Amino acid sequence: MGISRDRGVGVSVIASHPVGLGSIPDGPGGIFRDEICLITPSVGRGSVGVVSLGPASVESLVGSWINNPKVNFFMDFSKKFSPCLLSRSILQTLYLPTHDMVFGTKKLTEVLKESAKSFIAPPVLLAENPLSSNPAACNCVDSFFAYNEHTFSVLFEICGYNRARQRDKLGIMLSNFANLQDEAERVDAYLHQLSMKNENPRQHLACFGTWVLYHCLRAMSFFLLSGLELELYSVHEYLYIFWYLYQFLFGWIVSALTRADTFLVEQDYVADPKAAKGSQKKPKVKKRKGKTDAKEIIFNQAMQNMCGGYYKALGGFIAEERIPEPLPTFDNEKVRFEHRFAPFAALSTPPPMAYSDFKMMKTYLLKSPAGELYASAAKHFHEARVLLESYPNPDEEWHEIVKVAKMNFVMMNLLASGLNWQSRTPPEFDFSCHRFFPIIKQRK
Repeated sequence: MGISRDRGVGVSVIASHPVGLGSIPDGPGGIFRDEICLITPSVGRGSVGVVSLGPASVESLVGSWINNPKVNFFMDFSKKFSPCLLSRSILQTLYLPTHDMVFGTKKLTEVLKESAKSFIAPPVLLAENPLSSNPAACNCVDSFFAYNEHTFSVLFEICGYNRARQRDKLGIMLSNFANLQDEAERVDAYLHQLSMKNENPRQHLACFGTWVLYHCLRAMSFFLLSGLELELYSVHEYLYIFWYLYQFLFGWIVSALTRADTFLVEQDYVADPKAAKGSQKKPKVKKRKGKTDAKEIIFNQAMQNMCGGYYKALGGFIAEERIPEPLPTFDNEKVRFEHRFAPFAALSTPPPMAYSDFKMMKTYLLKSPAGELYASAAKHFHEARVLLESYPNPDEEWHEIVKVAKMNFVMMNLLASGLNWQSRTPPEFDFSCHRFFPIIKQRK
């Protein structure tokens, strides 16, 4: 009731004083009519867009945050909509008014516990498990989430920044995840030891570790993808950006989601009385409310295929010398590679990939004829489209990616069939349809 009442007051204030709160800028290119001293110097004055959210949109926005239990909802929102100043401010001022209290009423550590429970359901967080009543285990878990609190509060804060500042801050805070991963590994090992002493022991390995790893991987992938949106990479750098996303990050994300989903099913099966009695007939597993659903796995598999399509397509363009390379005198690919992935160096899981690994894979890739690479790229784009179209009621972003996948599939098939095979005209990468995934165009 308190949250709903506060939300209603906030929306009514915005509705009754729209101009005074910054819904209209002071002329072309001007800043909003809010106190300019409240905006940090790092926020570009000319880069702040016009606030176009009406009261109904604000009500819907805040309601979706209240009703969505997933911690990663905020990064998803930030990735999809490139939100304006108002909607970004709502995240910081309403959801997390202080660094440790959600909506000012619920501890952030409790929200993180609910997130971990819905993601992978560690036995220690389940009321029916003896570990949940073990004082030593409870103290260990409380300390672990208190240790996580700062990193996740900073992550929420970052989601309220503009895109350029988001990327800068993400690169800095990735080192925090390295510490969280080490702590999660120790906690899992300790809880597993305690669990094995119970009458009905259940393994507790990699539970909190998988949860932390998943959020770390999402931050890493967003760091690389936002560089495409901000146009930070030259075309000749696209190969190792999409290689890293295709070969490693999205593969690791799918693996973490699959592991969590499998663990949830096993937990439900073990908790079922019929399963405990050793019934030969496998009981129907009741779906857990917060269970990792198939939608996220499908989406990340599609993202992996999209990145694989670009990786193979770029390999074909490089094999045919269609990608202009910088002059050797002024270029060092190894230095560029290490600079782009420098924020990942502090992480142990996933291990940072060395330039020598990329060089070896690039050499292997370019041994294939360009036509084969284009055909392989077409298969990746087709697979991404099939995956996205297989899920009912997709959101707007899915439709955008499907459109890109369709057009790239056609272009890759044309190139594989020999279109402009003697041409050295560089391809064009059109980001007008989607921020991260461009439509590939090849002119005669």
